[in-house]
Amino acid sequence: MNSDDIYSKARREKPDFDSAIEQLANKHDSLSVITPLKNKDRAQEKAIILYDGDINRVDDILRASIIVTKNDIVTTVFDDAMTEFDVVRAVNKYTGKQHSSDGYFDARIYVNLNGFIAELQIHTKSMQAAKEKMHGLYEEKQKILRGTKPLTQEQRKAITDINKKMRDIFREASL
Repeated sequence: MNSDDIYSKARREKPDFDSAIEQLANKHDSLSVITPLKNKDRAQEKAIILYDGDINRVDDILRASIIVTKNDIVTTVFDDAMTEFDVVRAVNKYTGKQHSSDGYFDARIYVNLNGFIAELQIHTKSMQAAKEKMHGLYEEKQKILRGTKPLTQEQRKAITDINKKMRDIFREASL
């Protein structure tokens, strides 16, 4: 499929996906965050960087989040979503077994919607706030990573420094 076909399919699946997310969030007295489709330019850029230009492999064009109040509710919502959706793959980083190099963690479920993959992220309210606070640093890091390869020593140091700043904020959010 080309990007127009993918976005057409995403627009068709969006109302049912959004409704399912809202129902799941309401069931757990949580907040659903329904977002627009990923920007086409950003999706294409992601496809080039990560998937040799294959936009069919970008699995977060259609996405949503559920924001919960406490860490233990993440696993409850995660487990419930695992039974509600046709799950392609999933990871719950709230189990403490893995985190990113910048300290960010979430629970993610990739679901099959009639042959189209969508992403559900589950966060605590504090992690979502930290994520929003860190967005500038995240973009700064991504700009470096999307640049020339291989990274220079200076670029690697800049990423290390950004990761440390982000880890400190995300660590606070996880408490």
